[in-house]
Amino acid sequence: MDIVGKLPIAPGEKVFKLAMTNCFSKWIEADSYMQVIEKEVISFIRINIICRYGVPTDIVCDNGTLFVGRKTKAFCAEWNINLVTSTPRYPKANDMTTPKTSTGQTPYSLVNGCKALIPAEVQVPMLRYSLNNIEANNSPMQDNLVLTEKLRDAAKIRTTSFQQAVTRTYNKNVNIRVFREEDLVLRKLFPNKKEKPAGKLAPPWEGPYLIDSIVGQRAYKLQTLKGEIIPRSWNLTHLKLFHV
Repeated sequence: MDIVGKLPIAPGEKVFKLAMTNCFSKWIEADSYMQVIEKEVISFIRINIICRYGVPTDIVCDNGTLFVGRKTKAFCAEWNINLVTSTPRYPKANDMTTPKTSTGQTPYSLVNGCKALIPAEVQVPMLRYSLNNIEANNSPMQDNLVLTEKLRDAAKIRTTSFQQAVTRTYNKNVNIRVFREEDLVLRKLFPNKKEKPAGKLAPPWEGPYLIDSIVGQRAYKLQTLKGEIIPRSWNLTHLKLFHV
């Protein structure tokens, strides 16, 4: 668990971020708050960890004790969990169990090497859940963890291919701009350089200037029409051709 802040003020005057990481899956849960004290930490654990898939009805402790019935109610009372209003956070579950276009896999499968068992399959219940038991499930789960690296390698290859396809599509519509020496250009006028009375109606460009020299990839030295060199170089993204 980590607390980050103070950050720039966000909507709701939230300036702190509380994050928790599952040490096994490396899955991160995070939320923002105005302040982070005991109350916020308990609420975060209750909503994002304990009740992430709904109110727990069967809770197994580290010593193997199973909480059911009265003990479940006592546990929920300790963590201030309302058994009536605490509902599953299904959008979170869907994020982990929905295949992504870039990888072809779900985030859950890339971590654990198998398909997730969603709450609906437990509540119905489905054959996948009702015909299985812990002893018969442990061995396939261990095999899946061994094969997880192969699954992740395939996802990396698919992601690279997907990124290359997106790059090719994007570059089809890109027009490369190149300036030559002595070309007339306009320079972008930044807000801190504008005259205060001008306001939003002030022109966004200033100039024209002459390209004095090319100092690097997409970088140029400028000079005024009177021959005065402008300090430092300017990137291509802040310049545009001036048409006489």
